[in-house]
Amino acid sequence: MSVERAAIAAALAACAMLAPQQAPAPAAPAARSPATAPASGAAAAQPARAFVPPVIVDCVTSARSAQALRDARVPMYTIIYQACDPEAGRTGRIDLDKLAAEVERKMGQEPSGWAMLDYEAPFDEWLQKGVGDQRCEQARSEIIKALRFVRARWPRVKWTIYGHPFLLYWLPNGTAWDQAPEQVRRAEIDKRVAVYGPILAEVDWVNPSNYDINENALQTSIERARDKAHEQVWRTQHIELARETMRRAGIPPKPILPAVNLFFPGEGRATYMRPVPVQELLQDQIAPQLAAGVDGFAVWTGVDYIQGLVTGNAKLDGDPESLKTRTRTRSTWVGSYLDGKTPADWTADDVKFVISQRTGQTIADGVEAILAAWKARQAAPKTAP
Repeated sequence: MSVERAAIAAALAACAMLAPQQAPAPAAPAARSPATAPASGAAAAQPARAFVPPVIVDCVTSARSAQALRDARVPMYTIIYQACDPEAGRTGRIDLDKLAAEVERKMGQEPSGWAMLDYEAPFDEWLQKGVGDQRCEQARSEIIKALRFVRARWPRVKWTIYGHPFLLYWLPNGTAWDQAPEQVRRAEIDKRVAVYGPILAEVDWVNPSNYDINENALQTSIERARDKAHEQVWRTQHIELARETMRRAGIPPKPILPAVNLFFPGEGRATYMRPVPVQELLQDQIAPQLAAGVDGFAVWTGVDYIQGLVTGNAKLDGDPESLKTRTRTRSTWVGSYLDGKTPADWTADDVKFVISQRTGQTIADGVEAILAAWKARQAAPKTAP
């Protein structure tokens, strides 16, 4: 067994040894997990919960990776991006006609399966203002309007909104989550519960997002230990926030499938679009959320679009953000996928093929590791509450 495979095996074993999925509920009002259902005939008569896949994926980039996901019975999900409605970023209003056109363009007239709305700016920023702020109220109203619209028009689709509920990486006073006093954390949780309760009432599944923004290879051992302690609490709080929001709002529990990323988004101390090593993926993103009792994972990479930018034609150069993404990703992928050799022509068929195969392998390897961790977790002995 290679050193890398031994490290991955150790990470999988750690996932299997995590705390039980449903931790005992603490005393009110600080409870963060739903109360145990009463052992009554009425409860026993309730219909079985619909199957939730342990992993869903936004895209694949090669025939081989697509086949790997089919073999593993991993479904795809569709994302309706805000780009279909450019004015929304300026006005904070969602155009339902544009939304409908994009859904039908991507999913057809009578779609089914899993899908997500992704409207972030200015909505996420405005929601952080808190209940009572006019901007927060508008953002929340628009998101609820959009969710009600798509769920009523396409009821066979399981809909969500990306990244809700959301907690800032640092608490508002700049304190790390693992260092803050309980009352400080609780105050922020209470504020977020009030914001997101009405939104979670409108989704079919819940999708908090807490990607890995710090790359182990770029950190000292002291920095890694510090960030791991902080991020484990931050990630766990996301899941507990989702669960507590539903509980306080009287919403029947809905599947929680947090967004995880197989590439570094480049926001913290990380190399933009570098593949996350599998061991790091398991330890930093998967294990803490398995411990918190998630129902599955929604893998997002957006790499099909980014791959198109990297190997596309020059007309995209007119968009400064696209050009920036292309430049940064090319710089990274020379080392990650092209053996350190910068191609003379990024649009050449052989370059496109190599990149599609290797990005596809990143997706397949990541999904395989998540599924293995999930199965190990399910097979682990459950301790009594």
